[in-house]
Amino acid sequence: GHNVEVYQKALEQYAQSQKTQKELAGTLEERASEISAVSEDLVAAERTAMQDIQAAGRRTIILLTLISVVAGLMLAVFIVRSITGAIREVVASLERVSAGDLSQDVQDKYTRLKNEVGTLARSLQRMLESQRGKEQVAETLAQGDMRVEVPLASDKDALGKALQRMVGSLVTVVSQVRTASSEVDKGSGQIADSSQALSGGATEQAASLEEITSSMTELGSQTKANAENALQASRMANEAKQTAEHGSSEMSS
Repeated sequence: GHNVEVYQKALEQYAQSQKTQKELAGTLEERASEISAVSEDLVAAERTAMQDIQAAGRRTIILLTLISVVAGLMLAVFIVRSITGAIREVVASLERVSAGDLSQDVQDKYTRLKNEVGTLARSLQRMLESQRGKEQVAETLAQGDMRVEVPLASDKDALGKALQRMVGSLVTVVSQVRTASSEVDKGSGQIADSSQALSGGATEQAASLEEITSSMTELGSQTKANAENALQASRMANEAKQTAEHGSSEMSS
């Protein structure tokens, strides 16, 4: 009888455990359903979030692209303006140089550029400085100072070399002129002495000419008187001849 009770209790515990398992299984199913629903909600939310993220990413990409394009355009405009401004400055400087105006330098903001335009601006500035040096040489020469030295921009500076030759020629010409002037001064002194001697001789010759003129005048008067006497004698001879012929004819008759 004791074994039967034990067996019944075991059956009851088993039945209770089965009931408990069923209840747990039901609870687990409910929880599983809830978890599944929550999971689906999470998946849906995640999908929505991903879609939102993708949309936001696309918007961000579009926005960044637009910002990059605008920034690139602004940078391009800035670069173009800086280049065109520098080129305009260089062209204006070249026009001034071609017109003979060497007074204005190329602006520093262009000579400091680290590109081809900056190289062009610096070369133009060096050319301006070289031309000013040659202008100063010409001014010094115009003031009569032949001691000036002509600087050369390089071994190929044709204008500088031409100025050097010109300075050398001017120095030679000035030296020759000074020598000629000295010789002219000496000659002038000699001519002055000769003029004084000639003046004295001319005075003596003038006195001699006056005497000769007086003598010639007297001689002319004497010659005229002689001519008149000769003419009178000729008339008298003719009259005598005619008288003789008349007498001879009367005697013959």
